[in-house]
Amino acid sequence: MLEELQKLGLSKGLATVYLDLIRHGQSQVHQITQRTKFHRTSIYDYLEKLMQKGLVNFHIEKNIKMFKATSPENLTHYFEDLQNQAKKIIPSLLKQQIVEKDDVIVEVYKGIEGLKFVLNDRISLKADMFALNIDEEIYTEILGEPYILNYLEKIKENNVKEKLITSHKATKLYETSFVDYRAVSEDFFDPTSTLIYADRVAHVIWEPLTVILMKNKNLAEAHKKHFDHIWKKAKRISSGTI
Repeated sequence: MLEELQKLGLSKGLATVYLDLIRHGQSQVHQITQRTKFHRTSIYDYLEKLMQKGLVNFHIEKNIKMFKATSPENLTHYFEDLQNQAKKIIPSLLKQQIVEKDDVIVEVYKGIEGLKFVLNDRISLKADMFALNIDEEIYTEILGEPYILNYLEKIKENNVKEKLITSHKATKLYETSFVDYRAVSEDFFDPTSTLIYADRVAHVIWEPLTVILMKNKNLAEAHKKHFDHIWKKAKRISSGTI
C-alpha cells in the first residue's frame, strides 16, 4: 500500500504518516512519532503538508491536537489526474480505516484544497447550499474563475441550487438560474463565510485560509433556521454578469 501511495505522488514520509493515521485513527503527534519512528519535527512537517492536500485534519481535545486521516475518497479530489489509480486502492484503505462515531464531527482543513474539498463534498452529496457572508470576488480570486465556472456547471448537472447572502456593496455576482442572491448591509456582513448543506456546516476563514467543517444534523438545521431568518429580511438583488 505504501508503494501505491507513492505512485500517486506522495513522498515516502507523507505516505507513511497518512497510512499510519488510516490504520490507527485519530492520534497525537507523539503517538505517530512512536509508531513511524520519524523525528517529531518531521511529523509536524508531514502533517502540515497532508492537511494542505486535504488528506488529514485535526481537532482540539482537552487542549491537545488530535490528527486523523480524512476519507480515502479525498484522494480523487486532490489527484484529479490520477483518479483511476487512486480508486484502485480506496477499497483496501476503507477496510483498514477506523471509523469513529461522534455526536458532532469537527474537521479542520487548511489551504485552497480544503475549500475545494468542501465544495466537492457538497456536489457529491447533491445537496442544496445555503450560505452567509459570500463575497464572490474573494472566492474568484482564491479559486480562479475557471474553477468557479466548472463548479457552477456541476451544480447545474446535479440539479441543485444555492441561496447566497452577500453584501449590498457586492460588485461581482454570477448570473445563473440556480443561484439566488440576497444582500444585507455592511453592518451585518461578516468576512467569515458560513456554508450550510446536507447535515454539514462549514466556516471559511480567509487569513490564513482555513475551513472548519462540522457534521451534525441538528446543528445544520439550527444554522439553516438562522439563515432563513436573515434571508427573509435581506434585500432581493439581481445577478450581475460573470
